[in-house]
Amino acid sequence: MTSREEIIKKIRDQLNDSARPLFLFDDDPDGLAAFLLLYKMVRAGKGSALKGSNLNEEYAEKVNEYSPDLVVILDKPIVEQDFFDKVKSKCIWIDHHELQTPKGVTYFNPRKYDSEKNIPTSQLCYEITQEDEWIAAVGIVADWCIPPQDIIKKTREKFGNVISEKIENAPDALYNSDIGKIARVFSFNLKGKAKDVYASMKILSRIKSPQELLNEEHAQAKLVMKQYKNHQKEYEKVLSQIEVNKEDSILLFKYTDSSNSYTVDLSNELLYRYPEKYIIIARYHNNSYRCSLRSNKYPVEPILQDVLKTTGGTGGGHLHACGAIIPEEQFDNFVELIRDKTKAF
Repeated sequence: MTSREEIIKKIRDQLNDSARPLFLFDDDPDGLAAFLLLYKMVRAGKGSALKGSNLNEEYAEKVNEYSPDLVVILDKPIVEQDFFDKVKSKCIWIDHHELQTPKGVTYFNPRKYDSEKNIPTSQLCYEITQEDEWIAAVGIVADWCIPPQDIIKKTREKFGNVISEKIENAPDALYNSDIGKIARVFSFNLKGKAKDVYASMKILSRIKSPQELLNEEHAQAKLVMKQYKNHQKEYEKVLSQIEVNKEDSILLFKYTDSSNSYTVDLSNELLYRYPEKYIIIARYHNNSYRCSLRSNKYPVEPILQDVLKTTGGTGGGHLHACGAIIPEEQFDNFVELIRDKTKAF
């Protein structure tokens, strides 16, 4: 088996040898941070945030139209083998979800070396670049993890107390530090019109420090923060509609399709506020509910997989955080089955 160090070196060499890479990353702060780290290292190519896109044979045709000399996939749990078979360039896939067995690709997943190891993709990319620790910290915290002490230490040495060494858990870092605020800036700048998302990505790829962004030190930083503030208002309006039943093990909130999805952001904040609940945030879209599921108390992934056998739909993720798409006609049954499962704990 190829060692972790050998994989990292191979990826670093492939990136440095590339003149026209294409980065395809998950549209969350961990995916964005991973892209920014690699892009800032090579300063070439382009990035595309994938909003649930299925990386298959059809998508490979779109990739080939760009004619990249390297395709880099970041933080996507599933990529069909047909995609790799049809893409004409070399491919790198960096991910931390359930281990896959792709052929013809340089695949970096820490679970290959330790099945229980959940390391955010942004942290894996920092292992490759060894630069921009603060961006890695943003992605790691956003993915509900605490950055390693070396990343925290280097970030504080360069940029002050943007994340305290005394912070002991990810929710505290996410909601009580400047790095956590930037994670939310990243998240909200991935929403909205595609042209606005790409404009924000371009600006963020040139930001050199947390303070440059948070203090809005120039017009470009002001633009990113304006996007964040506009979405923050819409987010707070949705958040204010949520009611909590203290007697119920489940905290359920359903909302209808709108221009922007806040399911992940809502589920994370509600988990921080109500750690004893099984959180279900469900956004109605095209005759189904797109759900974000969270819990500190209950094993989200095993419960979800068991319930999907009855209700149908798709879903998966991590032990305490998952996404799912449930048919409209099965959603009430889906919720009740989860409620029944929580009674066993």
